[in-house]
Amino acid sequence: MKNILSVILFAFLLVFASSCKKDSNSTNPPTGTLPDYSTKVRSSASGFVTNENNLPVEGAIVHMGISTTTTDTKGYFNFSNVEVVKQAATVSVEYNGYFKGIKTFIAEEGKSAIFRLKLLRKNIAGTFTASAGGNISLTNGLQISFPVNAIKNAATGATYNGVVSVAAQWIDPTSSELYAIMPGDLRAVNANGFMNQLTTFGMAAVELTGAGGELLQIADGKTANLKMNIPSSIAAQAPASIPLWYFDELKGLWIEEGSATKTGNTYSGSVNHFSFWNADVGYPYVFFNATITNITGMAISNALIKIYPVNNPSDAHYGYTNMLGYISGAVPSNAQLVLEVMEESGCATTLFTQNFTTTTINISLGNIALPAGATAEVSGQLVDCNGAGVANGSLLALKNGAYLRFPVSNTGNFSFATTVCNTGVNISLTGQDLTSATQSNTSNINLIAGTNPPVTLTACTVNLSQFVNYTVNGNSFSFTQAPDNLGINGAAAGLEFFAYHVPDNNQFTRFKFSNAGIGANTDMNLQVFNSHLIANPTATPFAPITVRITEYGPIGGYIAGSFSGQINNTTNPGSPYTVSCSFRVLRWF
Repeated sequence: MKNILSVILFAFLLVFASSCKKDSNSTNPPTGTLPDYSTKVRSSASGFVTNENNLPVEGAIVHMGISTTTTDTKGYFNFSNVEVVKQAATVSVEYNGYFKGIKTFIAEEGKSAIFRLKLLRKNIAGTFTASAGGNISLTNGLQISFPVNAIKNAATGATYNGVVSVAAQWIDPTSSELYAIMPGDLRAVNANGFMNQLTTFGMAAVELTGAGGELLQIADGKTANLKMNIPSSIAAQAPASIPLWYFDELKGLWIEEGSATKTGNTYSGSVNHFSFWNADVGYPYVFFNATITNITGMAISNALIKIYPVNNPSDAHYGYTNMLGYISGAVPSNAQLVLEVMEESGCATTLFTQNFTTTTINISLGNIALPAGATAEVSGQLVDCNGAGVANGSLLALKNGAYLRFPVSNTGNFSFATTVCNTGVNISLTGQDLTSATQSNTSNINLIAGTNPPVTLTACTVNLSQFVNYTVNGNSFSFTQAPDNLGINGAAAGLEFFAYHVPDNNQFTRFKFSNAGIGANTDMNLQVFNSHLIANPTATPFAPITVRITEYGPIGGYIAGSFSGQINNTTNPGSPYTVSCSFRVLRWF
């Protein structure tokens, strides 16, 4: 079964009557609806961010409304009670070296949404000289053709004639991870200015940068040609001509602009700027919701939901229920649809199936109770070193390769229900004491359908603290995760550490040292140290500086150490900077 890590139907907290009915809360009337960017509500959101290898991304900067946070060691983020645009609320994720990840949802007052985002790396697909133009091709068939003298500086508008680096990724519309990777929620504004939902036949992410790292764009009055392959499994459904849509980051919606022509199994069209582009068919939609429970009425959180047209199972949308088992989002109007509740792996069949029909009015399927053999209940307590209930805790679970979080009461108690196959499913539970920054050892459980024995977790054994503390010429500065952004970049020649103050990034430090033969109680050579307290763009040691490594855990563990010495001052060579630094950061390289 596909390992879906995506959310397109978004989870909100709501309890409603059990029979299938028309939804009186007209969240988004269907055909002919104009986008509304002015009406705002207060909403909440949480989720997990992973990289291209499905590893958690720690220290990514996440925005929702005017609020900002960073992801933790498992890629988790959380927002509570933030003012957002009702019709198109967004959560955006920024991480160095990756395209921005953005999710859009229909917000409801006081309700929450859950997301899983998989970031796309900015792989350099090729370079060309702007004054000569050029062609960029990827092995998956994505091709971009640039005419001569067609590039400008994105910030100033000035003509750019130098070398252009093209970061590009094709997004497979048939990928099981499509909705984790793509921006938005496949809602759009068509050429007539009305809201649509989209069926995609292919997407591309493209970014242009100059020799100095400056952002570039297509020059005014110029266009580039974009060509994308159509996967063979959907080629027969692809129309001869299809609208093109670009993603508007500020609005959180796809905007129709231009069209592409089908030739064989490819679409080709002209674009006058670059961001995310999408070849899609648009159609009206209605707002849908449902609540998933077990037979005793306990909410099923993080249940994987699949919805697709009866006559086109390949055009499926996926989502996860929230802590109250609620799921919602846009679905096609005037359509016969199938809802399936699934387990991500280990099940030969779906856990539950229900057909339903939409009209032009929003619809709620009410409460849906899953069969007894399809769910498991888990309960227990998180305690501290003295056996007392943890007052400020969180429960982390790893199930089918994906992390989940569950709430813990102020006495340390927790309980949740989740989907299982009749044969059971393995789940790993770890309790975290957020006040003392410690966590428990991991408890591995083979869940069985029904009620499982209670679990006791002792948050006492693992120190979770992360920091970078340093001084430059007697001026001290400290970074702590969270709220600051700390991390490591791996490189063949060493490890590069970074720390940024959130939200402005104006206060920072970066340092790099060799990693050959690294381990606990070893000495490494510092190669570079820089900070907002140092004016040099590249600051190298004035004399050799030794980095003493005091802790070196496995990937997923921590690296800690310290160093001190003098750093070259290129502005005033006779006055090197005196620095000292201590650090402890999570390893994922």
